[in-house]
Amino acid sequence: MQTDMRFFWKGSVEIEIRGKRLEAVLNDAAAGGLDLRNIRRTSPEAATAVVDVPTFFALPGLLRRQGCRLRVLRRKGLPFLLRRAGGRMFFAAGFAGFVFGLWLLGQVVWTVEVTGAERIPESRVRAAAAGLGLRPLAWKFGLDEPGALSRRLTALLPGAAWVGVDVQGTRVFIRVVEQTFPEERKRLSPRHLVSAYDAVVTRIMAERGRPAVRPDERVKKGDVLISGLVGEGDRMAAVAAEGVVKGLVWHEYAIVSPLEHRHKVYTGARHVRRWLTVGGRAIRIAGFGEPDFAHYDTVVERKVLAWRNRTLPFGVIREELMETDAAGVRLSAGEAREIGLTQARGDVLRRAGKGAVIRGENILHEKIEGGKVYMKVLFEVEQDIATERLIVQGD
Repeated sequence: MQTDMRFFWKGSVEIEIRGKRLEAVLNDAAAGGLDLRNIRRTSPEAATAVVDVPTFFALPGLLRRQGCRLRVLRRKGLPFLLRRAGGRMFFAAGFAGFVFGLWLLGQVVWTVEVTGAERIPESRVRAAAAGLGLRPLAWKFGLDEPGALSRRLTALLPGAAWVGVDVQGTRVFIRVVEQTFPEERKRLSPRHLVSAYDAVVTRIMAERGRPAVRPDERVKKGDVLISGLVGEGDRMAAVAAEGVVKGLVWHEYAIVSPLEHRHKVYTGARHVRRWLTVGGRAIRIAGFGEPDFAHYDTVVERKVLAWRNRTLPFGVIREELMETDAAGVRLSAGEAREIGLTQARGDVLRRAGKGAVIRGENILHEKIEGGKVYMKVLFEVEQDIATERLIVQGD
């Protein structure tokens, strides 16, 4: 890539060399430090090559000594572009200024993104980075190398185990890895674990304290499941009971499910808006005015201009507004029943908590009236039934 850019700035010429001593010409050129690229033999006495302008002017004397001839096939590069521009120097100057402006914009930091900061405030990370020059509109060539910036940022942020700095084009990514500490065990007051529901115990595992019930035993709300009183007589002590107690709990639900369901559809009508982004600002360039419809979904597509591995502060946003409408679908009684049961199951499990499982369900009553299915359903759910009750003096 660097060779291509050098050939562009200096200019390159594709040439054809003819003669019986081609090998001698190539050997003399290599010995003289002349740079011939893309050498290709086209016949026993002819070959093509690409050279820069200084090499082109050094070749005639070498060719005369070997009795070979030179023919120009094609010219490329900035000097030839300027020559073709002729008297249009303002155009040439504008083109050169445009190229220089693009290069200059690529040497500026436009955005700084911080990830991984949870306990450390992001504002503190940005303030520390700004003190080292990592801020928008800073020149990239004025920054230290990323490794040094990473070490200095880590030292400036207490609670950070490591801070990575990655410069990609005009964007700087700062990744924070915070230190982790073992969680302090919460100090609990002496307590019993009691039942929060009328239930049948299915599983009990006491980590601390004394189990007061057994599997398959029916308990009522408030009954002690794991006692926080351990020992006997004068050696009895109160501890914070801990453990897991699962049980079967019955939940009765009244479900109403309509026979007609409405859902969203797209009509096909669209309204497209386009925006030109420069830095952090957006200018609308197409799609002025409001759409002819009131209900719509919006799909946004963003494209950013990039050159090589650098992201430039220019881009385009395409915003498509698609009209929506509500369509009705007539359901059978069975379909409406299943939709109502599915929604009720989800609500039961959400209320029952993590790890809950529905073990059974029974429809107690069902009727169809006024375009709706009415049901009364009893769900049998295995869930955590333990809740705490503090031990007070006299227990």
